[in-house]
Amino acid sequence: MCVQTMAPPMQNILQRLQVPNYIQVILFSNQTILEEAVENWPTCDCFIAFFSAGFPLDKAHQYVKLRKPLVINDLEMQYLLMDRYYTPFLPLPLPLNGACIVELHFCHV
Repeated sequence: MCVQTMAPPMQNILQRLQVPNYIQVILFSNQTILEEAVENWPTCDCFIAFFSAGFPLDKAHQYVKLRKPLVINDLEMQYLLMDRYYTPFLPLPLPLNGACIVELHFCHV
């Protein structure tokens, strides 16, 4: 997971998210994510979790239930996206190709 976090594309995203004196990006270490209980994870107002091999998505979901931060990417939908066969979409008459476009609509709280 640390490899993905330190990759240039992710670093670019994280740099764009930071706004001095307004937004501070906190990266949870692999040790924190894998070994610590979610009660011991840093508290944050906004949470972004990207699933990757070995990432405990269930723990991230527990953290969100516990702390109730604003979640940027829907963790429930990540479970759906892990299904490579797109079974929820099979009953629909949709042509599926090798690409997918996802539109996220944010509401102001």
